[in-house]
Amino acid sequence: MTKKRTQKTPTYRTIDEALETYKDDLAGAEKKLNRDINYTAFLPAMACGLLAVFLAFFLPHSGDVHGYDVLFDTSVARQFATTNPERIYSWLALTGGVLLTLATIFTRDWIVAWANWAVAGVGWFYSIIAIWMRQSRPTAPVNDPLLYGDGPSYGLILALLGMTTLFATLSVLLFRRSPLQKAIARARREEASKDEEALLKQQRLRTGLKPHAQAEIVDDRRQRVRQRREQTGD
Repeated sequence: MTKKRTQKTPTYRTIDEALETYKDDLAGAEKKLNRDINYTAFLPAMACGLLAVFLAFFLPHSGDVHGYDVLFDTSVARQFATTNPERIYSWLALTGGVLLTLATIFTRDWIVAWANWAVAGVGWFYSIIAIWMRQSRPTAPVNDPLLYGDGPSYGLILALLGMTTLFATLSVLLFRRSPLQKAIARARREEASKDEEALLKQQRLRTGLKPHAQAEIVDDRRQRVRQRREQTGD
């Protein structure tokens, strides 16, 4: 069986040339362009964020605990009282910072990109919590051994920077509109303003009122006065 390949949006010299091509189906063109994301300008930032998160797994997370210790919950991680938020962060960083980012770069699929953005955002939030959990502990043993541990190390800080880079880059990538998308949206608004039926639909959507025929009001008072005078002979 042959796989169906997604058709890429053709390249046009000018926006006017693209609008001329899409003028018969502006709505379909707008929907297609929303799914066709250009990653080229964002690849360096995504690659840097991915590399930072990946390296963090082999660097100190906190004291003698490395990133992979937290990820796999090794005896070293348990010895230094690694918390559940740190473990959650570690798996989110692996999923959103490495695996889904690789999938986004190689597939360039908009659904994968949105999934990557969502997981990277949650992972970024948990990386802040992981640092806070480490900073809020005493560094010397106390009565309860689960209450102490070293503060955050440079591996955890590097992972936070990587997750921040990925989340910010994906946010700009997914929410930014290209000049062609803006031009097509503007053309759709102009087309709708010229279409009476489309205006009625917009009115129904905005107000919830059904359109009704407006009766033409004719001022016939003078004509009636004249007729009355003729009847009375004035």
